[in-house]
Amino acid sequence: MYVTRKCSSCGHWAVFEFAISGGRASETCTHCRAAKRDLPWDRDARMAHAAYQAEFERLCEKHPELRELRRPGDHLKLAEE
Repeated sequence: MYVTRKCSSCGHWAVFEFAISGGRASETCTHCRAAKRDLPWDRDARMAHAAYQAEFERLCEKHPELRELRRPGDHLKLAEE
């Protein structure tokens, strides 16, 4: 599955590969491949993920160009950042 996030390594908004395996989740920036995160996939992580997705949808109202990030490797830097 893919999600869009701001990468802490390259500073771009990018498509992240998000994978769940057993009780763990991992995500990797498909633009720079430097940002990799592994975390327990428990109730708190699921709730945080859902809250982030809702916040991202609100952010897309202000920056509709974020909706164009769909494929691995897609990335952009917002002008106001």
